[in-house]
Amino acid sequence: MIWDIETAEWSIEKRTNNLVLRNLSGQLFQIRGTDPVKSDISLNIYKDTNTLEVKVNLSIIKQTMNLMDIETVSRTEDALLNLYFTKLNDPDYLIAIAEIDPMLLFKKRSVLIHLDEVAKYADWNNISIFTRPIFRKYSLEISDKRVETAFTQDKRNILQTVITKEKTDAHLYIVPHKEKLKILSEVQKDQDYVYESKKTLQFLVFNSNIDELVGGFTVNIDELKINNTLTVDIPFRMPRDPLILYKNKYLSVNYLGDNNG
Repeated sequence: MIWDIETAEWSIEKRTNNLVLRNLSGQLFQIRGTDPVKSDISLNIYKDTNTLEVKVNLSIIKQTMNLMDIETVSRTEDALLNLYFTKLNDPDYLIAIAEIDPMLLFKKRSVLIHLDEVAKYADWNNISIFTRPIFRKYSLEISDKRVETAFTQDKRNILQTVITKEKTDAHLYIVPHKEKLKILSEVQKDQDYVYESKKTLQFLVFNSNIDELVGGFTVNIDELKINNTLTVDIPFRMPRDPLILYKNKYLSVNYLGDNNG
């Protein structure tokens, strides 16, 4: 591989067979952090386990790529989707290559890859990742740990359920505070997409089951972002074993009540 100073891209000394989805399919470009919700391919590195999750968003891909092209990519045995790890802003220093099986990725929609070899030689905050620009948009997110959401689990539910039975990793935590609720946020600045550009987030509270509505409350997201904490008034008494629903498939919420706080 030769680094092209003019275009700031890798040039691969290899010809592909017949895949001409893009004129740049023989070059590499650097993947940078963008919105995974709008990306064809999203990458998420979890520091605590040194793993990489690669997720394909077919609904987005179909907007710019026809079915024949998608089929060609998914069945190719070439290294079209491989990822190249280098030192940060030093493309001449190749650390490792993550091989991506296109057929497996398109079949499973997401794959997990262990990156212990990369972690051995570089800090996660000081790496760059390159790949071939086969798709229109890629995203990269480096997180301390994996947080399960309806989006990561590819669930299609209209409403999401707040986890109440145990303490888990989440973006938001709801904690009873006197006769109010305290909202604690662990959403990082580069994870702002989880709020879907909305100003508020509504919650419905039920007494154990969906037939017994107790009430609801609203979280002002702009206010929450200021100090990552917010106190909300509630005009009702919080049930001991509540069922709490909200609508946001990119957000994970955990209720730390008497049973698991």
